[in-house]
Amino acid sequence: MMLLVVEKHERAEHALNESVNRGRAVSEEVAALQAEILKRQLVEQELRRSEEKFGSAFHASPCAMTITSLGGGRFIDVNHSFERQMGYSKSEVMGRSSAELDMWPVLAERARFYTDLLEHGRSPERAVTLRTKSGRTMWAILSAETITVEGQRCVLSVGLDVTARKEAEARQAAIVKALPDWLFLLSKEGEFLEFHAKDQSHLMLPPDQFIGRRLGDVLPPDLATRISGCVADALQLDQLVTFEYSLPIGDGLRFYEVRAVPSDRDRVLCLVRDMTD
Repeated sequence: MMLLVVEKHERAEHALNESVNRGRAVSEEVAALQAEILKRQLVEQELRRSEEKFGSAFHASPCAMTITSLGGGRFIDVNHSFERQMGYSKSEVMGRSSAELDMWPVLAERARFYTDLLEHGRSPERAVTLRTKSGRTMWAILSAETITVEGQRCVLSVGLDVTARKEAEARQAAIVKALPDWLFLLSKEGEFLEFHAKDQSHLMLPPDQFIGRRLGDVLPPDLATRISGCVADALQLDQLVTFEYSLPIGDGLRFYEVRAVPSDRDRVLCLVRDMTD
């Protein structure tokens, strides 16, 4: 009888131990599962925060930004700057491509843009021309990267509108061409940086022989000293400085007027007018 009782006790104790071990194993599995769930929740929270930050930056950016499909180039999202600069509302472009909307007046530029994306996964910054909804041509510095959105390969494009700068450069070039004067850009050290003029007949040297050289290496010492002082005065006073000089050129003496004005903090623009006639 005693043996039977002992045997039953041992079986019960064994069953209890197995139950405890199973319970411990289940508890460990539950704890591991809870830890995995918590980890995923933290990852999802971080992902949501990241998406919220990206969304805020995307829509608040002063640059035009778009997300398009890599395959067909169809618009998935655009920001407010794109709408303002291109003249299209978001609803007008969603699901359509830039080709369908005729946004690329120069098709070779569009071809280079997509070739870079397909071959390298990105398109480096380059100046391109784009056509707005009104038909106006604008200039932009455009760059792009391929990204993945909900498992789909897409293109994130960023465009900086430089139309105003391009138009200002064109006006400046037209003014320079129309001026009867010689136009020299000098550094504060007196180095010739640029030169523009329609008539170069009375120059002491052709431009390719004085660009990159200093006043003292090109002009007579006394004249080089006077122009150096003029450059220094223009920078120091931050205003127009003028003086006149003469030089023997060819068979006679020619008379000139110099008008120097600061171009920026360390460069001076000098307009030299031939006053001989």
